[in-house]
Amino acid sequence: EWTGPTVEVDIDIETTIGLTAVQVGHQLKLIVSNSSLLVRERKRFGRAMGKVVSLLRDQTSSHEDVADRLNELKDTAVQVGLEVIEAVARVDHFVSNDLMAELDEIAMINVHPQYVETILGCFNFGFEYMKEVSRLVSSEDRVDFCEALVVFAAKWMDFVVGKCEKGRDR
Repeated sequence: EWTGPTVEVDIDIETTIGLTAVQVGHQLKLIVSNSSLLVRERKRFGRAMGKVVSLLRDQTSSHEDVADRLNELKDTAVQVGLEVIEAVARVDHFVSNDLMAELDEIAMINVHPQYVETILGCFNFGFEYMKEVSRLVSSEDRVDFCEALVVFAAKWMDFVVGKCEKGRDR
């Protein structure tokens, strides 16, 4: 619990100029009275401070243990998202290369639509999961996360162009 002095700051041009000369050590915490105000106040503070202050965490708890667990949860969610991307690629590779190679032409004609629907469902799940995880990703991890998402989207585009019927699925 914070026991130090509390200072309320109205952010205006004079305050911004004055704060550019302040050295804060390693961190500065923006604390709000209600968690519902945090996003708005963080954006407002970020706009007012510009490049003077860089936000390391989008949100944290005043209780370090809760904050640590929240960061672990975010990291795990991102890791699961990356594993979903890899799993979809493995399933597509297995079915398209190994399983389809064993089928005769008639069986392949019957199985192919189910294969396409299944893989499209996997991609849809992956995109939905990644959309939800993107809300948790802090600004420091966003670049790596977005790069992985672009790779996933490229795999989806390759799949649609290479495996889906023209006009029906694409």
